[in-house]
Amino acid sequence: MIFYGENPSPIDRVAGIKGPVLGIYGGLDRRINAGLSELVEAMVKYEKDFEMRIYPGAPHAFFNDTNPVNYREVAAKQAWDQTLRFFTRSLTQ
Repeated sequence: MIFYGENPSPIDRVAGIKGPVLGIYGGLDRRINAGLSELVEAMVKYEKDFEMRIYPGAPHAFFNDTNPVNYREVAAKQAWDQTLRFFTRSLTQ
């Protein structure tokens, strides 16, 4: 589970991932999103079960409801719902 986190360093550490991964990102998070294509390429290269969701208009830390500058209620609710679906699917396999 990735909530707007940085890529593994080095990126080839993706090879060691043992389970499914969901990445949640804010569409306005330029710093983190700059590395997403590299992450997607590594996930494909190492044949990982990877889902990614980008929330348009949401900045970095959009899920943090203690930060009124970045918090985006609608995106946070959607991300939480997506997270619960992901865990339900992943943990019942």
